[in-house]
Amino acid sequence: EPAQIGEVIIRPGSTKKSVSFTYKLYQGVVAHFKVNEDVEMINGKENLVYVEANSGPTGERYESLDEVLSNVIDPIVQHYNEAVSFRDKFLNVSWPELQATLRDMKSRDPKRIPYMICPDTRKDRVGSFLLGFVPGTKTVNRASIMITPDGFKLRNVLH
Repeated sequence: EPAQIGEVIIRPGSTKKSVSFTYKLYQGVVAHFKVNEDVEMINGKENLVYVEANSGPTGERYESLDEVLSNVIDPIVQHYNEAVSFRDKFLNVSWPELQATLRDMKSRDPKRIPYMICPDTRKDRVGSFLLGFVPGTKTVNRASIMITPDGFKLRNVLH
């Protein structure tokens, strides 16, 4: 039985003190989030905390795996689902297919600026989208839309 959108698997990470979250965003789109286990002294007691991997010493800290789920994974899945729910602007196709669709839309109505989004299938961009638009006559421009727990990031501006 295929995994449902938003379903999460929590497993030991590839390094000794890490935990990986693998979660389904959409059909064929699976993302990963990794945290490292760390010990923090609070009121003279050692407490286990989880620090976002690949973020250096200033990485976000979480007190439990449930906190990672509720503050990171769940909001990302929710934002992703929100984006794909716009059926007239989202196509589950590759970037070349989206370009062809946008060129066709532009040729049918040259005064219009057609735009749509598709999943970004590059390995380092899983969970992101590509926004394609045709402001001129033929060239399809693109911009990357990152999904974060806080919303959508387009050109380094959070929306």
